[in-house]
Amino acid sequence: GLPPDPGRVGTPERVDPAPLRALWGAGFLPVVSPVANGPLGEAVNVNADEAALGIARAVGAVTLVYLSDVDGVRLGEHTAERLDAGEARLRMEDGTIAGGMALKVRVALEAAGAGIPEVVIAGKARLLGGFPGTRIIWRDTDDRPEGLEGTDKSLGIRPAGILRGHEV
Repeated sequence: GLPPDPGRVGTPERVDPAPLRALWGAGFLPVVSPVANGPLGEAVNVNADEAALGIARAVGAVTLVYLSDVDGVRLGEHTAERLDAGEARLRMEDGTIAGGMALKVRVALEAAGAGIPEVVIAGKARLLGGFPGTRIIWRDTDDRPEGLEGTDKSLGIRPAGILRGHEV
């Protein structure tokens, strides 16, 4: 068969946190769909992990939790408690981390490199009070992706997720 048509996809250039802040202020819990407006106002689909990163940066989140169908990043037979940038890159290159998890880890590394203090990839166990997930660490601050140096979290890059206080 033919692969599914992804339709119109994109990466947002900015996130406006004002609607989220207004909803929080009114006592609501916003749930954001990763659909955004394209350059001509058309609807475009955005990867939810990239969307969550944009929102986290725009609101100055101190914690960003990526929920998955697994309880963290699997490295062979075990789930990693911590994963730093160097090991993550190595494991993606050797295929240990692949597919959708590789994309999730890449975006999580971008979040950690952008200065979000705590970035975690977790699953159902975190929600039930079990394994908290894999904490993604950016150890070498001089090796952050271009444009992500320092701790400037005011510019949104991408949108989604369930927001809880300052945990995205």
